[in-house]
Amino acid sequence: MKYGCACEDRHASFTPLCISTNGLMGKEMEFFVRRLAESLATKWDCQHSTTLYWVRAKLSFSLICAVKYLCLRIPS
Repeated sequence: MKYGCACEDRHASFTPLCISTNGLMGKEMEFFVRRLAESLATKWDCQHSTTLYWVRAKLSFSLICAVKYLCLRIPS
C-alpha cells in the first residue's frame, strides 16, 4: 500500500474515501460522512438529517468543481 509506512510511523490507519461517478459512496465514505454530520449537528445544534443533507451537498459540489478544474487543465 502506498501510504502504509507513513501510517505505521504515526500508529494510524489509512482508509480511502471512495465515491462513484453517479454519487454512490463506499461504506467507509458513508460512515465518514455520517460521523462528520453527527459532529457538526451537535456543534451547530441542528437536526442530524439537515446537517447530513448539507454535508452531502457541499461534498458533491466540491467534487464537481475539482473535476471541472482538472478537465479544464488537461492539455489538448
